Amino acid sequence: MALSKKIIFILVLGIVFICGCSIKKDYYKKKFVALGTFVEITSPRDDVFDDINIILSSTEHLFNNYDLNSEVSRVNSFAGIKPVVVSPQMLDAIDLALVYYQLTDGIFDVCLGKPILLWKEFITKRNKKYIPEDSQLDIFKNLEVLSQLVIDREKSTLFIRNKDIQLDFGGMAKGYVVDLLAEKLIRKGLESFLINAGGDIYAYGLYKDKKWQVGIKNPANPGVSDIIEISDKAIATSGGYEQFFDLEGQRYSHIIDPRTLKPVINNVLSVTVISDSCLVSDIFATTFFIMGPDETQEFIKENNFDKLTVIFLVKGKETIEEIRIN
Repeated sequence: MALSKKIIFILVLGIVFICGCSIKKDYYKKKFVALGTFVEITSPRDDVFDDINIILSSTEHLFNNYDLNSEVSRVNSFAGIKPVVVSPQMLDAIDLALVYYQLTDGIFDVCLGKPILLWKEFITKRNKKYIPEDSQLDIFKNLEVLSQLVIDREKSTLFIRNKDIQLDFGGMAKGYVVDLLAEKLIRKGLESFLINAGGDIYAYGLYKDKKWQVGIKNPANPGVSDIIEISDKAIATSGGYEQFFDLEGQRYSHIIDPRTLKPVINNVLSVTVISDSCLVSDIFATTFFIMGPDETQEFIKENNFDKLTVIFLVKGKETIEEIRIN
């Protein structure tokens, strides 16, 4: 595992697919609205878009907390009351979430729906003069998540024992769906495609005999600051630069640290993760943002995740540092 650091002088956040401007007629592009963002497919065939739409529609019904009839909303509404019949996909998603919950010692946690909503509502308020009191957050601490979720595969039900636990799959939903879409396109026989779900990207095969190019985006200025070439890889970025507020000289992002139930406060601007799976990249981008570079490096070493590439952008006193792991 290699750790490298260099100084850069511009703010670089987010990721963007940059090959689209030169795509010829033998590649088709179609954009869908799902998961609270745009999902764009770049494919050499246009007969796959109906299949994409079906998958997006079904998964939207799984994870949308703003749809009262979605599976996650129904499970949340009956927390502490009774089990809810859910789809095999929902059971699969919760199983994966619990695997990463245990792997990260609870830093990745899909059971933070209520504190996330509390902070999200606070971030959108104007004229902020205070942050939520500790007493408002204490009820969500020490809930022993693993003992509060009851999965019955025979009956295909999911039950949350404690009414103060609400599911929120925002830290993994896009990655999970991108992997489903990629699996579908590979089964359809495509040898090359790119999926971009609001910055969560999976690139498969080659584009005109070359690797796909994904740019590291600078939101402060137009254009791309860095280019990463990938093939059969996924990339995702997490950062606190889109949703945040400032109060008394302190910036608070929308990313919540489960250990404190408060927004992460560190000097990390963004984390980009490259892996074989968009789900993995999505989950670890958020997790590593919370951990920071030192804890992330130790985590990767302890778990032998040498195939992960992690790029931190960290705010220094006068410059922005890029810290690359692997």
